[in-house]
Amino acid sequence: MEFIYHFSGSAEDVFNQVTDPQLIVKRCMDLGSIEASCDSNEEEFPLLTITRKEQADLPAMMKKILGDQQTIKTQQAWSETDESYDNISTTVIDGTPISIKANQSLYNLEEGSEISVELSVKASIPLVGKKVEAMVATKIREELFREFEYINQQIG
Repeated sequence: MEFIYHFSGSAEDVFNQVTDPQLIVKRCMDLGSIEASCDSNEEEFPLLTITRKEQADLPAMMKKILGDQQTIKTQQAWSETDESYDNISTTVIDGTPISIKANQSLYNLEEGSEISVELSVKASIPLVGKKVEAMVATKIREELFREFEYINQQIG
C-alpha cells in the first residue's frame, strides 16, 4: 500500500517533530496510547525505538485470544539524501504473528512538504493471513493519517 500526505510546514519542521523523543511520546499519549516511550541513539539522523501500549481494536473473538491491550514496538532508522529525509521502520505487535514494514520519504515542496509512505504487512496466519494483512494495512494507514494531521496542527 502506498500513499502521500501533504504538510503545511517544511520537511525540516516535520522531521524535528517525528524524531524528537519527547514530542513522539506526547503525540502517542495525545492520540490515545495508554503508555508510550521512545528511546533514541541521539544521532543527527536517529535510530528510534518507540513502544506503545494501546487498547486493542480487534473483533471480540480475537480479543479473547490476544487480550484487550496490545504492546506495539516500532524501530525507525532515519537518514538523509540530497532531496529527502528517509525512514525505514519495522513494527511488531507483541503476541501476534503480524509484522509491519514502512519506507517513508519526507521532502520539501514549493509550499510545505510531503511524505510518501510505502507500507507492507505480513500476517503469518494460515487461511486468513491475506484478509488480516489487508485489515491491518488499512488500520495502519488510518493511524498514520491521524499522526500526520496531529503533526500538521503542531507545526501549522
